[in-house]
Amino acid sequence: MGKKICQIESIRPEDKPKDVLTEILREGCQDILRTALEFEIAEFLEDYKDLRTTEGRQRITRNCTNRDFI
Repeated sequence: MGKKICQIESIRPEDKPKDVLTEILREGCQDILRTALEFEIAEFLEDYKDLRTTEGRQRITRNCTNRDFI
C-alpha cells in the first residue's frame, strides 16, 4: 500500500473570503470583547483605588488613554 500524505494549508486572515455576515459577526465579537475588557479594567482599578505609594500617590492607575488600543 502507498503512503498517504495529508497536507493542511493554513489560511491567513487576509486570504479568507470576506462576506458581510462574517464581517458583522467579527465586529460584534470585537465589540463584546472590548466592552468586557473595559469592565474588567474598571473593576480592577476600583478594587485597588485606595492602594497608595509611600509618597501618597495612587499605586495602580490606567496609563493608556487611547480606548482604541484595547
